[in-house]
Amino acid sequence: MKRFFHTAAMLVLTAALLGAVSASAADLTFSDVPESHWAYGAVTAMVKDGLFKGKTELVDGVGTFAPDAPMTRAEFVTVLTRLLWPDRLTGQAAGGKWWQENYETALAAGLLYDGELDGGALDVPMERQEAAMVLVRASAVKGFPARMAGEEAVADLAEVNEIYRNYVRTCFALGILCGVDSRGSFAPHGTLTRAQAATVIYRLVDSSGRTPLDNAKTTFINTEGFPRGEDLPTIAGQLAGAERPMASQGMTLEQARRELNAFLETLYDYRFLDTGIAKTEDGPGTTAKLIRHADGRLGVEVTAWREDYNSTPEENQRLNLVLEAFAYLSGDRAAAYALWCWKDDANVNGSSNSDHFGFIDESWTSGKGGVIRYGDTRVEVDQSVSGATRYYFG
Repeated sequence: MKRFFHTAAMLVLTAALLGAVSASAADLTFSDVPESHWAYGAVTAMVKDGLFKGKTELVDGVGTFAPDAPMTRAEFVTVLTRLLWPDRLTGQAAGGKWWQENYETALAAGLLYDGELDGGALDVPMERQEAAMVLVRASAVKGFPARMAGEEAVADLAEVNEIYRNYVRTCFALGILCGVDSRGSFAPHGTLTRAQAATVIYRLVDSSGRTPLDNAKTTFINTEGFPRGEDLPTIAGQLAGAERPMASQGMTLEQARRELNAFLETLYDYRFLDTGIAKTEDGPGTTAKLIRHADGRLGVEVTAWREDYNSTPEENQRLNLVLEAFAYLSGDRAAAYALWCWKDDANVNGSSNSDHFGFIDESWTSGKGGVIRYGDTRVEVDQSVSGATRYYFG
């Protein structure tokens, strides 16, 4: 990761554009965002978390936020990199633009690609369709199971530039950035205000503020857990294709655990142990463990899951290992990722188990589980044990 160093000029410019105020974020109040303001909750939360800042120095403890000012590309990218990769940011720059480090971080992590946004021209307001693209990529880093709304959901989809259309449809499906009227118009060439930007980015932090479309009105996008950019491992998994081992029929539980861990040790800090996923033999084991059915089939018992998308890197790594185990035991990357997303959607969003992300029921009893199939991959889901879900493959 590139590192940049401060100059006095950059400090002054950054303060002017993003608001380097003197009081702590928790103490900030804004004269132009009173408690009655529609975005008060989101703005307050984003400022408290250090993602947004005020636009002016405090006067008697009160500053301004400029909620109706347009959100520039630079500000939008800066806030998202603060949210997603705070450990990579030094807050320093040497020459160039004040946002240069954030932009370089976004490029390195795959939030943006070379040539996008007019070749990196960030000192202009960000269009809504551009924001949709970046928000969808950010949601992937956060681990949102990807869905896409039908074309009919976006009334003015024809006005959206073709390269942004699927991003807009995904934003609609996830309930992150949606329509501007009852018809579902997206206004792709409109711009976000700072208050609107704070609101949509806050939905990445607190998913309860989203209004996602019903799963029946969307299509699941199966990325098969492919890694995204430099930010690895991410919660989307780091499956290694042909280089990844696959469990063999007749393998003992200990053999399977040893072989899978030999692959995982080059990617993760955690391992599958007898008691579950942990860093060392003295644990404690958490999240999941490899198990064996009485008939000899290998499986995964999941005992804990994240509660929302604002999970920690450590929690993400442990959940990644569940995806790796699904792929290892099934031999099917697409089925493994679909199963992982189904589990995640059910736990984070409380979605019904009737939505299997491409799986078809062969048999199913609510509260007990059953057998589901994805192509040639069959999985027995056992929900009969309180506090655990068991997945058997083969």
